[in-house]
Amino acid sequence: MPTPPRRRWFQVSIRTLLAIVAALAIWLAYGLNWVKSREETSQYLKANGVAVYPPGMSGTEIRPWRDLPLTLRLLRAEPVGRIVIPFSSSFLSRSDIERVEALFPEASVTQ
Repeated sequence: MPTPPRRRWFQVSIRTLLAIVAALAIWLAYGLNWVKSREETSQYLKANGVAVYPPGMSGTEIRPWRDLPLTLRLLRAEPVGRIVIPFSSSFLSRSDIERVEALFPEASVTQ
């Protein structure tokens, strides 16, 4: 009586494994750099008199369509609900404000 064929384990070549590890390392480095840039920018803004509110404070409603991106949620980044830049502040140019909006996609940036 013939024996049934043995089940083979899932096999991955070393090249594929290295490519997967490299892709995960690049994704992790990108995410950590994003979190670090957010923290540094938040500290800089607070030091220069810009109000940075967490979600639910100072009239910031929680908007589920503007949630933290998955990368930031997995890396435990602190969400920001609203950033209020004083109108008289001249230390931020329009490109700086656009960078703040890109770093904090969940926040509403007002001037």
